[in-house]
Amino acid sequence: MRHLLLAAFMAAAPAAMGHGGHTDAPHTHPATERTPLKAPAGTPSHPAVIQHLERNGSLIVEKFAAAGKLTGWVVENSGDRRIFYTTADGYLLSGDVFTPEGVSASVLDHARIAPGQPGGAQEKAWKLAESAATYFREPGSKPGNKRVVYVFIDFSCPFCKRTWESVPTLIKESGVEVRWIPVSALSHNPRAAELFFLSKSRSEAQSAFVAISNRMVQANASVEERLQVNKKVMEEVGARGVPVVLFKDAGGVPRALVGAPQDVVLEQIFGGR
Repeated sequence: MRHLLLAAFMAAAPAAMGHGGHTDAPHTHPATERTPLKAPAGTPSHPAVIQHLERNGSLIVEKFAAAGKLTGWVVENSGDRRIFYTTADGYLLSGDVFTPEGVSASVLDHARIAPGQPGGAQEKAWKLAESAATYFREPGSKPGNKRVVYVFIDFSCPFCKRTWESVPTLIKESGVEVRWIPVSALSHNPRAAELFFLSKSRSEAQSAFVAISNRMVQANASVEERLQVNKKVMEEVGARGVPVVLFKDAGGVPRALVGAPQDVVLEQIFGGR
């Protein structure tokens, strides 16, 4: 069974996809890319099934505490990263972990293999967001809060608007500082971004979501430059869609979630921990 599991993992490594959706020749890593380290004997402190993966060429990138008293593992094989879990008695599990209420408890775990990793891309994106991005600070945030979350949004994105509407309630107690970064991902509307940047209150900022219908109004040239910088920061994350939530986990490591997170995930990121 263990050999079948490893074979399935190795066979599932995605082939490089060319433009137009066709499959190109198998991807080979240039010599400059990091090659997964092989541990012939496995790491003694790891469970036997994890040592088995190591002996067969897989690299254990990260070990973490997961829901349900499970231990999570980020495992890399031939450039493909996956999340696995081990139980206290040594079994290996793959897939999502669900709470007794039927809610996935694995969404934040998958942020550990989000686009932009490996190579410290999320760390670089975080530094760029702090130093170069233009954002609107959520009024309900508590000044000086050590927890900061960046959210990349496009005003024409319904999921971005849903996230925008959910945050005020979530941060009432935590006071997490939320920094909204507008980008032109789905549509280009510098006028809406200009209204957003100049807003003094949340109600004023809300008007940016309405201004998307008024595309003929010219915005200041500097706004165009800011939008370009914001998009470069988002691209550093490795994301192509919105919304993108850039946050730090409990260990202070930058993580990114792309797409519309479930309510329970938003609560974990923006609420109390």
